[in-house]
Amino acid sequence: MCISQGCFINKSTAALLYRMFFSYCIFITIFTATVFSQEVPSYYFGNRGTASDSQSRYVYTSSDRRRPQPDDYYSPGRNSRNNDQFNSDSSDGSQFPDYFRIEVEVQNLDNPSGLLANGQNCDTLNACDPRVSVYMDISQPRSPWPGPVPISKWKTIFDGTNRNSANIGKVVIRDVCGGGLGGINLRAKIVDADDTSGDDIIGQFECAYDNLTPDDVAPTLMSASWSRSTQCFSVSKNQPSSIRLTTRMRMYTIPRSSCRADAPR
Repeated sequence: MCISQGCFINKSTAALLYRMFFSYCIFITIFTATVFSQEVPSYYFGNRGTASDSQSRYVYTSSDRRRPQPDDYYSPGRNSRNNDQFNSDSSDGSQFPDYFRIEVEVQNLDNPSGLLANGQNCDTLNACDPRVSVYMDISQPRSPWPGPVPISKWKTIFDGTNRNSANIGKVVIRDVCGGGLGGINLRAKIVDADDTSGDDIIGQFECAYDNLTPDDVAPTLMSASWSRSTQCFSVSKNQPSSIRLTTRMRMYTIPRSSCRADAPR
């Protein structure tokens, strides 16, 4: 009941309210201490970096030694000739397998008009006699033509007679036995073979695969799939654009006992 325009609270009610208020204060104190003792995740402030970032800031040089990657490093994507650096690590810092195989298939030579690199015809009466020699360069893939290996030591993979265009369908193999992969550049020289008067150049090409990551290496041969067919880049001055060479590539893990880090085969 109210007395003198006021109200009174009996002792038991006052004690209950006091205990409720005291419990509330304790709850607020514990909750505040818990929340502010938590470490705020780095990504909350827009930085999603992890410890593995230190692994992704390296590129492999031609000697397969890692060096720091510059802050303005940029990789435009696979099969680009505009980048002079090749990334050996994926963005999450993962590494290539210790032992894996690279296969590049030289698919087709298109030369419908039967031309040489200088624009003249291979022959007045007959078609070209294309001979294709190649070298898969993974040690210095961005070095100037013809690269570290003399053309005289390249492997001849195709000899054609009286044909301008050809379905070549030959696979060039290279194993990586430890270390990383700085890039792939299949260099190819195509001539109109003539053992009597000498060979004439039909075309000189570089078939580059860059920005490769460990995800591009399949775990087995059976699970490996070919990349899309791509047109190689001509390094012959003023070579007719109608002369084209196409390739495709795949990579897969192999046992250590099968790995041969020697010349392409």
